Amino acid sequence: VVLAASALFVASPVDPLFGGRARPVDVTAALLAIGGVAALAALLAYGALRRFLRGRLALVFLSGLLVAGGIESARAIRFALLAHRTGAREVAEQIAPLVAASSRPTVSFRSVEREALEFRLFRTGEGWEGMTTAEAFDAERAAGLVRSWIYEASAEPGRLAPPAEVRSALAESLRDVTPEVDARAGRTTGLRVFVPR
Repeated sequence: VVLAASALFVASPVDPLFGGRARPVDVTAALLAIGGVAALAALLAYGALRRFLRGRLALVFLSGLLVAGGIESARAIRFALLAHRTGAREVAEQIAPLVAASSRPTVSFRSVEREALEFRLFRTGEGWEGMTTAEAFDAERAAGLVRSWIYEASAEPGRLAPPAEVRSALAESLRDVTPEVDARAGRTTGLRVFVPR
């Protein structure tokens, strides 16, 4: 019954158990683990392991539970870290030489991952909320203080990206180093990164 219900939940496309089609845990491994736990529970209930355990059933069960919880926690943390790759490290490596001369309180970049870049670069950045027109961008570029502009390519205008007018101005007047950032990451980051020419 448990295995049949698990197989049904795994296959369900709506809020599936174990990630369903995305499969962060392989379906076969999940079913084998459930079957193994069910078999061990049956053996313990039947008393087949009583002679081997010699009255230490509670200790063995608790130890096994703690080990299983630790393994599952490590797996969940690893999956969360691997799934949350923002490209901030690669962007920081790319723009670090450009912002190195900026003083800490001066805004030296405009980015979607502002906090992560501020932490890695020890420089101040801003988001895209205040950049609404190409004229505002031109004034910022002419001032020469901001040395890099980073936005999420697929994002709607707002906190994560500028309006289309500003995107066009970025592409026309700056150097696009997106391919270099993607090469550092070894994958497509989904970010557009611009620096002065």
